[in-house]
Amino acid sequence: MVSETLPESGEGTTVIRTDAVNQIRHLVKEAHGDVVLLAGGRLVTELVEVGVLKDIVLIVGTVFLGAGLPLLHEMTGFATSTLTNAKSYPPSTTWLRYRLD
Repeated sequence: MVSETLPESGEGTTVIRTDAVNQIRHLVKEAHGDVVLLAGGRLVTELVEVGVLKDIVLIVGTVFLGAGLPLLHEMTGFATSTLTNAKSYPPSTTWLRYRLD
């Protein structure tokens, strides 16, 4: 979990408070399996730019509220991807898995 404000969490969960990109890079490098990260656009953008992420799963739901936020924040370069899986969960949710090239 990445947060500057959340209290310490339970056993098996680490709260990352500073230097999130480098700490996540280290976690991914040392992992013996997949690392699942639920993150917002700013952190995802930083991780894509430094090449930490291999896949991105977008969970898309139909919501009509406000103006919304951009998916990724101002990237300094381009990221190419390939859609590898799509699954629909009616009535209004779709999971899209992209492999980052």
